[in-house]
Amino acid sequence: MARSHCVSPLALLLPLVAGFFDVQFSKGGHDQSEDSVLRYHGNVYNTIHGVSNDDLEVEIEADDITAAFTMGGLPVGEPTDLLGDTIVFNGTVYTTASGGAQHARHASLLTGKRFRASSAVIIPKGLKPTVVGELQVARKGIRVSLFAAISRITMKLAQPICFIAKLRVNYFKGHALEKAPIYNENLHDEGYLSVAPARGQTEPHYAVAAGCASNPQYVFDEELRRKLGFILPSTANLYENPQERKLLTHVEALQVSETLDLTDAEILAPEKPDGVYHTSTVTSLVSGQFNIYVIDDLREYGTEEDGEAEEAEMDTETIFSETGSCEAEGECGVDGGREKDEL
Repeated sequence: MARSHCVSPLALLLPLVAGFFDVQFSKGGHDQSEDSVLRYHGNVYNTIHGVSNDDLEVEIEADDITAAFTMGGLPVGEPTDLLGDTIVFNGTVYTTASGGAQHARHASLLTGKRFRASSAVIIPKGLKPTVVGELQVARKGIRVSLFAAISRITMKLAQPICFIAKLRVNYFKGHALEKAPIYNENLHDEGYLSVAPARGQTEPHYAVAAGCASNPQYVFDEELRRKLGFILPSTANLYENPQERKLLTHVEALQVSETLDLTDAEILAPEKPDGVYHTSTVTSLVSGQFNIYVIDDLREYGTEEDGEAEEAEMDTETIFSETGSCEAEGECGVDGGREKDEL
């Protein structure tokens, strides 16, 4: 049964509490009478611990899904020892190759139309966003950390989420895998991460990001909590998100060189992509637009039920749609949130 979705009065007061920024919601097109069910492939535990198993043999067509992201993926046809940070959207796979510093293709950008992964979070084709979020700032010049933006979203929804976003970035910080996670070694170990090329504050640039976030205090269903363990906890504690924080996040982002207006859909098919990085939440934003999918449930990708969902036709006009605010009317289709002390 679908969960009840509405915006709480407290959520509407958040802009006044924060004073500097908010993420304003508009309707995303999802039928609120049905659960928003996302997909997982494999288990992030195996990626974190470098476990190579049969999950890596599964090939997923990029055209069969809306988006996906993982620390351990690559296009089909590429050698497994280049497995790295990956994002998939608009029918294309993008991976920053690992392979070690001595490999000729290390840190190069790999692209393709199908991918393999030790684990992945997948937004299935045909699933519409619960809401579309637009980052709003109180005055020009304000910069908002990615962590603050995601925190605001999860606070207002009070449920775990996935998203795909177009970001205008002021300062970018991220990491890419130095070696493929296939050697039964923990990614915490020294030598597994390399820092993304510096992109400072002098010239804003762009990124397409996909990620998920969850605050355990909002997850009361034990089965959903168990499934979220396939995609989040170990990942969240690995990068710029200390264990004492309540909010767990995992974000992969494709940096884009060219200057494109955020309303220009061509940013979703960039001509000059730079690389994919596991993005630190200290990355700061000038602006951003988020297609947000509440996670009512998670299902393993490739199940019989999933095959039916993949046949649904994707309405491309809803990707980053520009609609009016629905919060004042209480019609966004989201649960009311409670204010959290970390903001």
